[in-house]
Amino acid sequence: MGKTPELWLVTIEFLISRICILASYNCVCDILWK
Repeated sequence: MGKTPELWLVTIEFLISRICILASYNCVCDILWK
C-alpha cells in the first residue's frame, strides 16, 4: 500500500464510529426482540 498511515487512522476511526452507531441500534433491537 501507500505510506500514509494517517489515512488508515482516519478510516479506522470512521469505521469505529459507524460500528458504535450500529451497535447502539443493535442494542435497541436486542431489547425489542427479547
